Amino acid sequence: MFMYANQFAETMPRESMEQLQGQMLGKIVKWAYEKTTFYRRKFDEAGLDVESIKTIADIKKLPFMTQAELQQTPPFDFLTGPLSTTIRLRMQESSNIIRAYTGEDVGRNVEMVTRGLVAGGVCRGSLVALVGRNMDEAILDVQYAAEVLGATVVPFAADFVQSFRLIEQFGVDTIIGDPTRILQLIIMAQSSGKDIRELPIRSYFCLNEAVQNPLEEYLKKRTNADIYDLYVSNDLGCTGMLFGCPEKGGLHIAEDYFYPEVITFGSDVPVEHGQMGELVVTALAQQAMPVLRYRTGQAVILQQNPCKCGRTSVRMLTPFVKEK
Repeated sequence: MFMYANQFAETMPRESMEQLQGQMLGKIVKWAYEKTTFYRRKFDEAGLDVESIKTIADIKKLPFMTQAELQQTPPFDFLTGPLSTTIRLRMQESSNIIRAYTGEDVGRNVEMVTRGLVAGGVCRGSLVALVGRNMDEAILDVQYAAEVLGATVVPFAADFVQSFRLIEQFGVDTIIGDPTRILQLIIMAQSSGKDIRELPIRSYFCLNEAVQNPLEEYLKKRTNADIYDLYVSNDLGCTGMLFGCPEKGGLHIAEDYFYPEVITFGSDVPVEHGQMGELVVTALAQQAMPVLRYRTGQAVILQQNPCKCGRTSVRMLTPFVKEK
């Protein structure tokens, strides 16, 4: 029997979801236009009448947004209010992009992560180890989500010897972190003469900045455990927008918070159904710094038929991972 963290949202009928998305899109477009310098200027230049955005199909009227705009525009031009309305700021060093979050923004991230964790079997009684820096934003969201579910959380430090001691002493059954750190843990186990497959770990959750996890098959072979993905994007300001399920038929998207499109690379033309293209994402509920029609540069395929796990959300496949 499959479990859901938010069964209402995760199994919503297609028509109901599209109606909800249309209502949310209209609100967020007006919010962004009224509250930010960036979108007021961008929409005016595009000749967009924000009152004309009434259904999700109207999203095609919005101009696209790029990473270059995020990098080159002063962060205060994206903010919808004074800093006193936010509770978190984060700068991605590699891209120099600053993101701000209200309490509601953080709460949505945590709620999305709970969906991915529950899909992978995390529940009250699970013992979850976090492999990453305590101050990493995604790790914080994951810790809050696991605690909301009633799991016991153990943050791991850089000392892998101590980490193995904790795994053995407490019976850690779930490990969450970025794939590289998880791989380091496995290699260290091997070099210490330990077989990671003999430990009680039954699942690993990889925090990926790309839709495709290049280490998934390798980790699966080395651990004989279940591997799940949780998508993390600083550009979009989200953790858990995409997550895997036991059916392994692509990553589910939290469509009540994010709307996906796929367009032809190098153009603004949508691809045919089931064809590969560039992922474009619109955040339907972000308060502090809305992101609308953002071109991610990532190659994906959208699959719209319901998953065998019972979730009705659109699923995202990469060109290298076809639906089972």
